[in-house]
Amino acid sequence: MNATDRLRCDVPADWYNDFSQCLFEWQGLEGGLLAVLAAGVSLFFLVRQIRQAQDHRNDDIDRRHAAARVVLPIALSAMSELADLVAERVADGIEGLDEPDFDVAVDHFDAGRHEQVEFPRISLPEEVISAVRLFVETLSDPVNVRHVAELMSSLQILIARYNGFNFRHGAPVEGLYGLLLNAAKVKVLVDAMFNYGRFVDEGRFGVVGQTNDADAWEVILKAAHGQVLLRPRPDRYSTKLSERIKGYKAASISPWNEKFEY
Repeated sequence: MNATDRLRCDVPADWYNDFSQCLFEWQGLEGGLLAVLAAGVSLFFLVRQIRQAQDHRNDDIDRRHAAARVVLPIALSAMSELADLVAERVADGIEGLDEPDFDVAVDHFDAGRHEQVEFPRISLPEEVISAVRLFVETLSDPVNVRHVAELMSSLQILIARYNGFNFRHGAPVEGLYGLLLNAAKVKVLVDAMFNYGRFVDEGRFGVVGQTNDADAWEVILKAAHGQVLLRPRPDRYSTKLSERIKGYKAASISPWNEKFEY
C-alpha cells in the first residue's frame, strides 16, 4: 500500500473504510483541543489573579497615599516656617549691613558696625523628612514627584547656604539677597502643595517646569516681597530684588535646580 492508499479521517467516506483509524485520529485531535482549552483556562485564572493582586496593591497605595496626604500640611507648615525664619534673620542682616539704605538698624546690630559672624544653625526635623518620604512613595505623577524633589533639594541648598554664611566674607549683602530669594523659592514650592495636602484640590500640584522661567521668577519675586512685607521699610528691598531677578532673566537662568557640570 502506497502513501495515497493510506486511510485518513479527512472525509466521511473514510469512516466506513477504517473506523478504528478514524477514532484514533479524532482521539489525538480531541486531546490537543483539550490541552489548548486547559491552557486557556489556566491563562484566564492567571490573568485574573494578577489583576486581583494589582487591584489589592493599588488599594494599598491609595490608602497609604491618603494617610500620607492627611499629615502633609503639618510637614509643609514646618518647611514654610523654616523658610520664614531664614527670611527674617536674613532681613535683619541686610538691614544691619546696608546702611544708609535702611534708616533703622535692628536692635542687635550696632550703629552700622556688624558684630555677627554667622547665623544660628538650623535643620529640618527628621519627622518632616519622613513624612515627605512616605508621601513621595505613593506618588505616580512624574510632575508631582519632580516638584517634591525640587522642594527638598531647594531646602537642602537653603539650609547649607544659611548655615555656611559668613558675614566677614566679601559682599555679604549680595549673599544675603541671594539667601532671601532661596527662601522665597522654598515658599513658592511649599505653597503650591498646601491645597492638595488639605484635600481641597485633587489636581496636579507640581509647578516645576510647567511655566516658562520668566513667569516662575516673577512668582518667586512676589513671594520674596511677601516675606519682607512687615519689615520697617519693605520698599527698600524691592529695587535690589527686582534687579537681581531681571539679571537672572537676561542670563536665561532657570529658577529650578539644573545639572552640575564637572
